[in-house]
Amino acid sequence: MRLLRATPIAVLITGFLVGCAHVPRRAWVTSSDYGGFHVVVADSASDSERFAAEEFKAYWLKVTGQDIPILDEPGGGIPVLIGRDAVPEDLLEEIELDGLGTDGLVIRTFPASDASGPRLVIVGGRERGTMYGVYTFLEDYLGVRWYTPKATYIPEGPPERFPGIKRRYVPPLLRRDGFTFMGYDRASADAFRPVQRISPYPKFGGYFVHSSFLLLRPDEYFPKHPEYYSEIDGERRAPVGIANFPDPVEMAKYPDKISQLCYSNPDVAQALVDVLVPMMRAEPDKQIWSVSQNDYFGNCQCSECRRIDEAEGTPMGSLLTGVNRVADAIRDEFPNNYIETLAYAYTRKAPKNMRPRDNVIISLCNIECDMSRAMSDPGSPVNRLFVEDLEAWSKIAPNLYFWDYPDSAHSIYTPFPCFHTMQENMQLWVEHGCTGAFMCGNGGTAVGLGDLRGYLLAKLVWDPYCDFEKHKREFIDFYYKEAGPYIREYLDLLTSTVINSGVTMGTLEPPNWIDYDLVVGAQEILNRAIAAAQSDEVRARVEAVQVQMQYAALTCRPRVRQTADAILLERPPSPTLEEFLGIMRRHWRGDPIYAHWGLPVDLVMAAVDGRTPPRRQRFELAILENDRYLVWVTPGHEGAVLRWRDKALDVELLRGYKYLDAFPTVWKEFTHTYPIGKPIAETFDVIRHTQDSITLRADLGSGLSVEKRLSLMDDVLELALTLKNNSDSAIIPAVKTVPEFYTQGPVHPEIWTQLGGKWRRQNPEAAPSRLELLDEVDYERLAARFPEAGVTLVSEFTPGEARPFLFAYRSEPPYNQLNLDVLPNQDPLEPGQSRSATIRYFLTKDKPERL
Repeated sequence: MRLLRATPIAVLITGFLVGCAHVPRRAWVTSSDYGGFHVVVADSASDSERFAAEEFKAYWLKVTGQDIPILDEPGGGIPVLIGRDAVPEDLLEEIELDGLGTDGLVIRTFPASDASGPRLVIVGGRERGTMYGVYTFLEDYLGVRWYTPKATYIPEGPPERFPGIKRRYVPPLLRRDGFTFMGYDRASADAFRPVQRISPYPKFGGYFVHSSFLLLRPDEYFPKHPEYYSEIDGERRAPVGIANFPDPVEMAKYPDKISQLCYSNPDVAQALVDVLVPMMRAEPDKQIWSVSQNDYFGNCQCSECRRIDEAEGTPMGSLLTGVNRVADAIRDEFPNNYIETLAYAYTRKAPKNMRPRDNVIISLCNIECDMSRAMSDPGSPVNRLFVEDLEAWSKIAPNLYFWDYPDSAHSIYTPFPCFHTMQENMQLWVEHGCTGAFMCGNGGTAVGLGDLRGYLLAKLVWDPYCDFEKHKREFIDFYYKEAGPYIREYLDLLTSTVINSGVTMGTLEPPNWIDYDLVVGAQEILNRAIAAAQSDEVRARVEAVQVQMQYAALTCRPRVRQTADAILLERPPSPTLEEFLGIMRRHWRGDPIYAHWGLPVDLVMAAVDGRTPPRRQRFELAILENDRYLVWVTPGHEGAVLRWRDKALDVELLRGYKYLDAFPTVWKEFTHTYPIGKPIAETFDVIRHTQDSITLRADLGSGLSVEKRLSLMDDVLELALTLKNNSDSAIIPAVKTVPEFYTQGPVHPEIWTQLGGKWRRQNPEAAPSRLELLDEVDYERLAARFPEAGVTLVSEFTPGEARPFLFAYRSEPPYNQLNLDVLPNQDPLEPGQSRSATIRYFLTKDKPERL
């Protein structure tokens, strides 16, 4: 097993060696010598070394104007010796070749001597290292820059002289890959990867990632072997009959089909081996084979999986049990092959005692991290927890790769200003011994700053200690030319805004840090950039940046203001939805990553519910108040409760009056069927309104009517829901009430339930975010304790009418959100039948166990 594993000290040495270019007092050669160069490559050279020789010749001509020959042995003049077999033995003895591996390189000049003239040696690994040496020379010493697959900088002339060079470099990351440069045609992107030293090696065989059900397909295996699949709630389950089962978005429609393999079952490991071995024999050049979890949850809860997971303190325990068995089974026949698995989402935490086999690769994923802060920032709760997992894995994994997410996977139209954390994060990875990188995200470069991002990521995976700011400055100056200063100003505005917002900027997160003021300010800067552009090419590049801000203008959270009797929402000027779809089409490159989806019209349509959000809206407020509480309701905006204030305790329970349509901060009713999260009605009619009570009604398209009554009763806020079937056939109500309470700060709430008069805490180990379904029992009460404020929110239920369905919270800013979903009785309603559910809420300083 020869996967390179870098230690922290090796990384530091590597970072030093990249700068080892020694310049003697006099030049090695001067421009008058350039016509005497010739390339030497041996007959025995590898294909990549021959290609490197052709590239040297081509770019030497472009920069110097000198058309030099390629020979198989040195001639008269100055030889450029490319590849080990072209270098005489006496020179090889002076070059440190050991440890270069496949990708390492040496660039060395030798001055003229009595025996020979000046010589330039470029050698490295036969597979790629020599080629990378040529590109490094062309870039760092000749001044060529490859910015995008369609934008290359060729200097107007060569340097007046070359210094003496003594350079040796071995990249700390053996595998350097990702969704970069995906906005170009495949041929252009593939040709561009070598010049940027992007390396998808060692090669993957079989399925690249999330391979569990691709290897043991449910339609084929589940009917005969249900025991191969997750047991959940006492039943084996799998997505039988669902064609697009790898897609987590598709699987969200089938929550009762979400599952994984039962990795503790030795028969599952054998079945995986039976599938993998013929594939490995058919592709002997492939070294890495994925056995990894599906891209959703649903891990097995059978007794053996639970036993292992509890002993190891993580669901990775059962997964790694199966992966290690597969690795053991293929070792003898395939000693150079590796089984790769993900430490991802629920398997991210390292096991307490178990260790991966030496032919197992752990690919650790930081998909939850806040990319607006460095991963090492202790002020970020989510990042701090991740680094703990990284440190644990670095101590036990013989081969550690990583998946990083320095881009938005939420949408290619979402700005994602994480340039200020990219280098520090990359250095953290390699200093913890990682030797393989996959840079994940949306991969789109057609809009926004995607080309800049792709270029800088390529630089970082090759050399995490490069001069990052220099690379960024050079790219912006060349690519945006006279508009470059405004692009820098625009990027600075995005960066400062996301940092100051305190929002967690994760790859899957909607861009809640983007607000009215940012959009207006950014548009003003980009308009100046467009005005400064002196060519159609530069103007088009700036307009591509502007696409993301046009999308932000269309979709961003509104500015909220209150008057005595209304809530006012204001959004920035924007294109209409139809106009933006036209903008999308003009800037669409047909990104290959989206080729099977096409232009993401559906995603954009869903983001705005299929229509242009009004630029200005006014919603009448219905206000309830008694001595204890103040409540604001907007019947015309989904019947939402925007505010609930406890005047006695000085506590705000809801914050919709500040952040309506920005963050989850209100209380309203949602559907209980797919798509989960859709409000049941846009508006409610006011049936009755007094100082301390309001009754609202909405008639749904299904024939169901929902009547909602809110009443203030001394120290209690009472919610009564009446559901009536006005149709001619039975209806399952499929309605739930969802309050999005404020957690009173970034401290995790304690969730308690009372059954049979006894209180029990449901989240004994709090985490920054959590979602948990509650048991289907008739709890008498549910309580949420907010430690920051020292108060407890209590909800009381009548058995048979409604029950608490789930709790979910995100304690970090800006969300500070706790959902306590309540589900009314879901028995079918016959035609004309109605049913009511009453829930009573109150606040107290007492802890739940004292109530």
